[in-house]
Amino acid sequence: MSTDRSATERVKTRLFREPDGIWTGLSYIAVSLPFFALYVYFGLGYGLGNTALLLGILWILQGVPELLPERHQRAAGILRIVVIAYALILILFFLVQISDGGVEQLFS
Repeated sequence: MSTDRSATERVKTRLFREPDGIWTGLSYIAVSLPFFALYVYFGLGYGLGNTALLLGILWILQGVPELLPERHQRAAGILRIVVIAYALILILFFLVQISDGGVEQLFS
C-alpha cells in the first residue's frame, strides 16, 4: 500500500513542481515552429498537414507551463495535466484514423 502512496506522491510532485523556466519553455515553443511551417506549406499549399498542426499545438501547450512565474506551481500543474490529456486524445485520434483508412489518412 505504501508503494501506491509513494507513486501518487511522485506524480503529484512531478506535475505540480515549479516551472522549469523561460529557456525550457522557449525550447518547447521552438520545437513547435517546424510543425507550423510544415502545416503552412503542406496544409495551405496542398490541403495536407493537419497532423503537423496538431503536433505543433501539442508542443506549444507543453511550453506554456514552463513560461509561468515560479510561484504559479498549481497553474503549471493544471496546464501539464491538460497537455497529457491532449496528448492522449491525439493518440486516440491517430489510432482511429489509422484503423479507418490506414496511415495515409493521417496526412490528409
